[in-house]
Amino acid sequence: MAVSSLMVDKVDLHLAMDLEEELIECGKIIQPYFMKGEEAGSNSKIILTTNEQDKEENFNDIKAAFLEEKKAVIVKLKDQTKSSTRFESIGHLLVKCESELQKFLILYTMLKFNVLSGRTLVFVDNLYEGYKVKILLEKFAIRSAVVNPESTKVNRKTALRYFHAGQYDILILIRMKYSYKLRISDVVNVVNFTTPQNIQDYTQVAAKLGFDNASVVTLTYGEDSKVHDNMDHKYMESLTKKMLKRYNRSLFVDLPVDWVEVNKLKSRVDDIQCTLTNKKIKNYMSNEIKKQILSNKRLKEYFNEHEDEKAILRASLSSEYKYRFLNSNLDYVPDYCFPKSILVSAIDKEIDGQEGVQLDVAEQIVGLTNDLIIVKKLNNLPKKRGATRAFNYEEPDMIDPERLAFTSGRNLWKLKHKKRIRKGIKKAKDGYMGS
Repeated sequence: MAVSSLMVDKVDLHLAMDLEEELIECGKIIQPYFMKGEEAGSNSKIILTTNEQDKEENFNDIKAAFLEEKKAVIVKLKDQTKSSTRFESIGHLLVKCESELQKFLILYTMLKFNVLSGRTLVFVDNLYEGYKVKILLEKFAIRSAVVNPESTKVNRKTALRYFHAGQYDILILIRMKYSYKLRISDVVNVVNFTTPQNIQDYTQVAAKLGFDNASVVTLTYGEDSKVHDNMDHKYMESLTKKMLKRYNRSLFVDLPVDWVEVNKLKSRVDDIQCTLTNKKIKNYMSNEIKKQILSNKRLKEYFNEHEDEKAILRASLSSEYKYRFLNSNLDYVPDYCFPKSILVSAIDKEIDGQEGVQLDVAEQIVGLTNDLIIVKKLNNLPKKRGATRAFNYEEPDMIDPERLAFTSGRNLWKLKHKKRIRKGIKKAKDGYMGS
């Protein structure tokens, strides 16, 4: 009896069942009958396979029993189970805020300076919060839309169609189940305006991304944040534990926001946020419903017959347009409000005697790579500013108040005698509008 070839498959499973001694005994029994020399030929071989490639010391006795003093060729194959998944390849970024104002501030800053560019989804917990985000962005001339789960199916599909057509790049979604699956494609960024409460909600949000180098940005509160019913830090602890269990590491990366620079825009955002009361949000939502009623094709014939009802609906919308140009200047960011950086690591630093060297974000923050789209955008900051833009009714040469001529001789007399001028300056013929 002679043995020409032998294969022992999955040695690690035999060891798991405490069969190490049996394998060694089999090797010693079979070894004398194994073909040797010219009799064996080129096809004679002994093959041992195992999935435990990193623990070769456990198989030394077994290899010695089957091979004796012969040299073995070890072939290591790539472990396919350890290849990174789509969920692991995307960026999981955290921004820790101290208040709701900071959430609005960092969201506005990232959108205004194209850090979050391309198709972006913003997830919130409830409908009121979604419209609050929409109204604030609208004041800064940033277009967005809310997919309202309480509206008709046609309106929701219309919002998605305009989003994919490029009418706006920001879509605000409520973190709840819609009556049908939302088909969204080519999403570059996802923003969790509120922290997901469980890993299922987080993975569903991340599944909306359409690129391997896209990112999920979660705006959360720290444990010491003075916010009513702050549970965000507990939610984040739960998400981190789940990730450690699944991937043996935490995928979250904290972004060190340079609040000193970002706070240059704080006054602007604060002024708008203070006006976003529940009453105003409710009126805004009711106005949207009225617009949908007025534009409904099925009601066109009805309104033709009842023009008085159509006039009442239109009159109720007039208050919305009365102050539509009040915040038109917020679209423009003056130079003194422009932040030099958004992250602390993006500030110019001195390296080896060279001044003005800007470090890449990925070089300063552990866990980030330059492959992510959002990191590429952060590395391009600050952006070059164009020519200074003048506001309406304003001439750059007439900004000096000492050179302005009053339209009233009485005001000149008051200035001469150091009296207080109560009334504002009237609009001059040359176009300057005073205050």
